[in-house]
Amino acid sequence: MSIYNFQSNKATAQKFMKYTGGFWTGSSAKIAWLLTIGLAGSLVLKLVVDVALNKWNRWFFDALEQRDVNTAVMAMLIFAVLVVAIAAVGVAIFLTREYLQVRWRKWCTVRLYNEWLANQKYYLMSLASSKVRNPEYRISDDVRMATEPLTDFAIVLFTAVLSFFTFSVILWKVGGSYDLSIHGQTFEIPAFMLIGALVYGLGMSAIIPIVGKDLASVAATKNESEAQFRSEMIKIRENSNSILASKGESYAEGRLNSRYSDLVKAWWELVRQHGRLTWVTNSNSAMIPIIPLILCTPKYLEGKLSLGEVMQLASAFVQVQFAIGWLVDHFRAIAEWFASAKRITELVDELNVIKSSETKFENQNKINRLEAKDQSIELSNLAISSDDDQTLLKVDGLIAKQGERIAIFGASGSGKTILAQAISGIWKTGS
Repeated sequence: MSIYNFQSNKATAQKFMKYTGGFWTGSSAKIAWLLTIGLAGSLVLKLVVDVALNKWNRWFFDALEQRDVNTAVMAMLIFAVLVVAIAAVGVAIFLTREYLQVRWRKWCTVRLYNEWLANQKYYLMSLASSKVRNPEYRISDDVRMATEPLTDFAIVLFTAVLSFFTFSVILWKVGGSYDLSIHGQTFEIPAFMLIGALVYGLGMSAIIPIVGKDLASVAATKNESEAQFRSEMIKIRENSNSILASKGESYAEGRLNSRYSDLVKAWWELVRQHGRLTWVTNSNSAMIPIIPLILCTPKYLEGKLSLGEVMQLASAFVQVQFAIGWLVDHFRAIAEWFASAKRITELVDELNVIKSSETKFENQNKINRLEAKDQSIELSNLAISSDDDQTLLKVDGLIAKQGERIAIFGASGSGKTILAQAISGIWKTGS
């Protein structure tokens, strides 16, 4: 799955949000909206503090340039207040975010495992040739890896929109225009700092998806390999008696080695993809603080910008880059989110298929079960069939009295397990 696969990713995102969005509409809506509004309010306060810090930069560095001791000391005292405000807002954001993530994950996990357990779906999935493997891993790990990052994405996107418009105004007003002279001709570039920020930010945002186009599919393969390896270890533990009795340790070890080799291979591929992406992200991190200083240098040397204005513009430029470049900074996490969200929606689709199958075969012949008064087991004209009405096994008659022991013999595949499932009520189709 590639980030470029827009239709597939759009469908995955829509399915995931439709399934998990009930957190904001059901019985949990009150606490969900309370936490959401509290988080949004904290983010707005953070923007207010960021703007105040941006103006402080101009105030303080102008004081340094003018060697104004009194103003510089006053600025340092005000900075202490800003530090307290930054810390307080940070704590508010952290607490509301964590509470929201924990509650949302709990809601999604409980809903998913309740549906998995309902009407023996957990068992029916094991019988069917389902492509959805390791549902327990999807419920435990993929729910966490899909809900927690999505909350962070929402925070970043909300902050990015507010920061973009707020600090773009600062770039526009403080930076002003720039007169560029070429061969005696003077060209005025309006809002040159804002234009520079947009060109740089959009350019980097265009490069990232190209470099990391395979990251989502690689992350999905790694997650599936993790689940397969864990599943293999669970099987060894659950079948330890059989393995010990048959001296099958070498076979079990071979299976485990094979699964772990697949996992290591998937991990190395993910590392390779991350390495490619790191070239771009690290270069971007190094250039963002320097680019605005380079853009401001000509006007500063011409005396059209003070040192404080340069520092204010540099700070605003960085904020705008964070707003424009949220895709650059979070592309890896977005790709991994798509991988986990897709695994969850696959599980939901499979559970819905099983539910549809149950509805489809509701009117089919069922095995009639009556309670015997003497607690015996009696089979009379029993026919066990598959979902598509193919007869799998017939038993004309069998009676087992209470306390009586019987043994059923047959070759592998002759129907011993199906017969036991029909007796216990697990297998329902037949007559």
